[in-house]
Amino acid sequence: MELSEYRQRHPASLSGGQRQRVTIGAAIVADSPVIYFDEPTSGLDYDSMVRVSNLIEQLSNSGVIVFVVSQRF
Repeated sequence: MELSEYRQRHPASLSGGQRQRVTIGAAIVADSPVIYFDEPTSGLDYDSMVRVSNLIEQLSNSGVIVFVVSQRF
């Protein structure tokens, strides 16, 4: 998740992308067979969007069922 340097920080002090990755990491650790993402890249900068998108793709490729909700028109 590329977050080890932030392990001593309070979650509220993390950026949006870092918090998204913490949430994805929690789902991975819980070994969830199905993961729902509601607007997973909303409000993220480009680099964070790419990281989160890559993580979602890796989850899907590993056999996790992934649902992504997006409100793009």
